Amino acid sequence: MPNIMLVVSAEMRNIALFQPRASSNDTTINYFFQVVCEQCGWVSLKEVCVSLGSGLYYLSFCYFLRYFHLYFVVNGCDRQGFILLIQGHGNPLSKHHCRKVGLMMFNCDGLIPITYLFNDGWLAVMTSGQEVHVDLVGREYKNVIDGEEVRITNLEAKFVPRG
Repeated sequence: MPNIMLVVSAEMRNIALFQPRASSNDTTINYFFQVVCEQCGWVSLKEVCVSLGSGLYYLSFCYFLRYFHLYFVVNGCDRQGFILLIQGHGNPLSKHHCRKVGLMMFNCDGLIPITYLFNDGWLAVMTSGQEVHVDLVGREYKNVIDGEEVRITNLEAKFVPRG
């Protein structure tokens, strides 16, 4: 079961800190992404959604109870896939560290996340200390706040295997 890290990069102006609203361990932020089946290569047409705040227990055929955030049966090969979000591995982006920052660790079994979609629920702390709630559905944020240009652009996200 490989661990996959969601890695995020951004260009920021007048932003000191940038992260999901309550931290990378925020239980309310939703992660939207497409998945691919490890067995047959099937790719989901729509994005799946997982969050730390919602999980399920599954009684496997070996009669052990398993906790996960996503359970999916792949059409075609009938492979059962699981994804578990692992807290404690993410970091916020900062003005000095905004390239390839690990945001969330995914433990994957049968399904691998491939394409991440940004959403709302993000928090930017300006260099002045003021907090700004940010919606990243459009993949960027630009605003003038108290005479300061605030900008988050060139957002990139990818899933990287971690040992």
